[in-house]
Amino acid sequence: MLRNLLILIMLLMSSTVYSKCDEDSGSNYMKLRKFKDAYLSLKDCESLKSTSGLALGQLAFLYHFQKMGSFKDEHERITKAHELFIRSALLGQRESVNYLINIYSNGEESLGIDKNECISKCLASAYKDNSIESNVIGSCLKIK
Repeated sequence: MLRNLLILIMLLMSSTVYSKCDEDSGSNYMKLRKFKDAYLSLKDCESLKSTSGLALGQLAFLYHFQKMGSFKDEHERITKAHELFIRSALLGQRESVNYLINIYSNGEESLGIDKNECISKCLASAYKDNSIESNVIGSCLKIK
């Protein structure tokens, strides 16, 4: 019985994926502008469903603006960062919403996004009482 329990525990431990995601350290490193350390703390956060909007936005920043991470080309890098900015905005992260407002206000050729004032104004309307209404962000991004 004990032997079976130990085998079961070992199997569970070996099949568990351990993440090196450390949002708190990543955020602290970002404040200190230690971008490489921030990247190392946040790089495993991307695939976790529990990752905060802040961490996703910071990781997007590191991919896009600090050229962190490994991508086959610049388009893949920019596209991945944009996806993370969207996920972050949907979680109510103000900086990511601002990024999206800017993208749609000006357009972004590398992403194939044309200038769209309707979307940018819609995104700006998501600000309510010093917070972001996430459901509004999702609706805005569905506008064509």
